[in-house]
Amino acid sequence: ARSGELMVRREEQPWRTRATVFLDTRAVAHQGHGAASSFEWAVSAAASVACHLARRGYSVRVVHSDGEWLRAGPTSADGLAGPEAEGPLLDTFALVTTTEGAAPKVRDAAGKSRVRDGLLVAVLGDLDTRHSEAVAALRHGHASALGLVLDPFAWATRATDAERARAGRTASLLTAAGWRVGLCDPRTDLAHTWRTLARAGVTAGGAR
Repeated sequence: ARSGELMVRREEQPWRTRATVFLDTRAVAHQGHGAASSFEWAVSAAASVACHLARRGYSVRVVHSDGEWLRAGPTSADGLAGPEAEGPLLDTFALVTTTEGAAPKVRDAAGKSRVRDGLLVAVLGDLDTRHSEAVAALRHGHASALGLVLDPFAWATRATDAERARAGRTASLLTAAGWRVGLCDPRTDLAHTWRTLARAGVTAGGAR
């Protein structure tokens, strides 16, 4: 922690060696433009988390809002692990673009099956109550689930009180479903947020 490195605490259950990073790529879920947008912040955060987990021995898979695997080069649905996974994972995230769907496709059986194996980390944009509940239901049993919930309207030039309140509501719904949650805005220190969640008992440490 003092060196600024990410940490991961892993238990011995075999299912904990696999991790899925779910990235909210819906254009309607993000605000701002170009490199200064909530979408770019989300992509950067998801890439940091994915590479960190791979370095710590997790077999990492990445899924976007349409319920499809994100792939680049040798990246496969079986996941990538170890220091050598960092290059392919970064290639994967370099090709990510926004998707057009209004809702994250996590209600169908295929979408759920992609994220029900091992540690789940979700990097989320704007969600209404119905969609927040659908994402919250992705955690099952005693599986560990961690949510980085963006307030995308913090990247907007103006927003209503109702819009700004949605991130807190999403965080509350996820927390009630057993997730560990960090709220994020443009000023958020990802490493600090991740370490805070680790201290709260999640099976993952911090990102840099």
